[in-house]
Amino acid sequence: MKKKDEKIYDYTLPDGTKFKSIIFFPPQYLSLIEPLSNITSDEENPNIMIEEQKDSLWHSLKEFGWAYPILTNEKGLLADGEQRHTVAKDHKEKYAPILRIKLSELKRRLMRQVMNKLKGEHNIYKDALEFKKIIALDGEDNLKRMINLSDAHLAKYLREIKRAEDEMTIPEDFEEIKEQDTLNECPKCGYSW
Repeated sequence: MKKKDEKIYDYTLPDGTKFKSIIFFPPQYLSLIEPLSNITSDEENPNIMIEEQKDSLWHSLKEFGWAYPILTNEKGLLADGEQRHTVAKDHKEKYAPILRIKLSELKRRLMRQVMNKLKGEHNIYKDALEFKKIIALDGEDNLKRMINLSDAHLAKYLREIKRAEDEMTIPEDFEEIKEQDTLNECPKCGYSW
């Protein structure tokens, strides 16, 4: 749903098709743009998002545009980007950059697993310092909206930074805080991140 202050981008595809989008498409992706309706899902993606996460993803798409194309096999079966695909369609977007790759079924499924899981571990103290810098740049609202961060969680991070600065050490119990205080938890399997 377009809001009063949202920018609308006008695009023309190589075949002359014109369309408008709230989401920015980097010029490098213009040749990859296809209708979202060209993509299919096997409905077996183990990566599930709750509504708050989908809302955060939508805000991220509007803020940063299509930073990454959706990846499919040559037939348009999703390998990576199913959540972006779903969220964009839910918000009446019609097009996305789609990178079709020659993938066997095995490689498509492996790619989905790799893209969903190999993201690295966050150092909680460094996350907290990053949050502090984002807030100093007047980005607190965007930060909370885009990563689904509650006021209570943010306050806890900032208190720990203050404590560390007061002691002039990095708290040893940051790992304990991480274990006790996850930001998100899958309602079906209990996986926390």
